[in-house]
Parts: sequence; structure tokens; C-alpha cells
Amino acid sequence: MKNIIKIIKYMALGILLYILIAGIIFNHIIPVRPPSFNEFKTTHPFLRSEQEGFLIEPVTCELEQMRADITINAFAAGPPLHVHETFDEYFEVKKGKLSLIVDGKKRFLKAGEHIWIKRGTPHKPFNEQSEPVILQSDVPVMPYSFAYGLSKLYPVMDRHGMNSPKVLFQLCKLGNNMDTWLADKPIVIQKLLRWVIGPTARIFNL
Repeated sequence: MKNIIKIIKYMALGILLYILIAGIIFNHIIPVRPPSFNEFKTTHPFLRSEQEGFLIEPVTCELEQMRADITINAFAAGPPLHVHETFDEYFEVKKGKLSLIVDGKKRFLKAGEHIWIKRGTPHKPFNEQSEPVILQSDVPVMPYSFAYGLSKLYPVMDRHGMNSPKVLFQLCKLGNNMDTWLADKPIVIQKLLRWVIGPTARIFNL
């Protein structure tokens, strides 16, 4: 019995050391780094999500902030209610009528109208109309690192479904630099999960 307890203790210590060492290496020493924007734009002229109903066309990038033309399909559900910690998000409607939930309130934007969603504000863009919504602007709408994360996340969502564990694993692989967080879950818990699970997800390509 004592030997079994000793083995369990050593196993627990080994697991703890693995989590700590792998976490430091993969989250801080060799985190996921996007390629240059020009290379990214060549390989990803469009970012498409059937689940969310979004089509994003990267346009330009300056100081790591990206301009993009965005089409939101008819009756698109959009992403879950979420927040960003480090950046404000910009929506400017060129055509159609955009539906938004912003900080618990429903809003609509028509052609020619725009809105800044301040960092830390729960929000969800979607389309309740039978025609697509076109978003275009002359100002950056998202960080390039966020767009890169979407390019990795969207295919997994479309292949396995938005609620699949594969989506969680992909978010964990991207790490805490992928600044999107579910609004109804504590961000500190989400960050801890990514920090702990991310290295193993990257090593074993989960």
C-alpha cells in the first residue's frame, strides 16, 4: 500500500512538473507566432466560417492592426457572446442591416452607420435579414494576430461544430494571445485552461 501511495505521489509530481515546464516553454518561450501579413494574405485571401456565417477579406495591415472587408451571410448566427481584453472592435455598415448585442442590449446598424465596441464589452454581431450585411471601413477593425487566430479556428469550427472539444483544443493551441473570451465564463479560468492544455494540444496536435 505504501508503495502504491509513493508511486501515485511521484506520478502526480511528474504531471505537475510536465505542466509547469511545458507551459513555460510553449506559452512564453516559443508561443504561436503569425507569419508576415503579406504571406498570410497570400495563403488566406479569405477567412470563411459557415458556422458563424462570416466571410473576412484581409485588406491591409499597419502596426499590427488590420483592415478587412467583411460579409455576414443572410440569417448568420454570428459568434457567441464574447469579449476582447486588449482591443476595441469596429463595425461600419456599407450595405444591409447589422444586428448586435452590446453589453446586454440589442442594437441595429444601417448602411452608413458605425460603432466602436470598447474592450471588455460583451458583444455579438449577427444578421437577422434575408440579405447579406457588408462591413467596410477605412480604419483597422481588428489586430492581425486576431485574424490569424480566426484562420486557424474557423476550419475547426466548420468541420467539427462550434461546441466540439476540438474548438477548445484549437483555442488552447493559439494561447492567450488569441484575445477572444466567452462572456459568460470567468476569463481567468479560460486563460488557465489555455495555459495548461495548450502545450499538450500542440505537442500531440489534438
